[in-house]
Amino acid sequence: MTIGRVLFHLQRYGVPGPRLLAFGQRLTSAIGAEWFALYESPPGVPLQKWRHTASSAARRAVLDRVTDCLAKLHAAGCVLTDPQAAFAVCDGAVCVADPRAVRIARRVSASVRRRDIRDAARLLGAE
Repeated sequence: MTIGRVLFHLQRYGVPGPRLLAFGQRLTSAIGAEWFALYESPPGVPLQKWRHTASSAARRAVLDRVTDCLAKLHAAGCVLTDPQAAFAVCDGAVCVADPRAVRIARRVSASVRRRDIRDAARLLGAE
């Protein structure tokens, strides 16, 4: 259910990422439920894989796009749980690749914002 909630949240706030196609749940007992979230993965290459073939200049340019995407995520009240799986690169654009790498938080502190940007810079080798 969390994945569906995150995907809906990302779409609501205009954060580029997987497109939620369907979501549903069924109560199986008084305390249990089954659920599903069907989504379309964004086209492109995961950032972690892309960085191995990219030049230093390309990594720095993509870091700016990652920073922009992170700003949208943070403005939407989201933080990263797994920076290595969070983003994908498609024709130079950056989007959220895996909704499990994002968590909805009520408040995003300045230290969390700095941590997420630092983690992305480390991932790209552009510290």
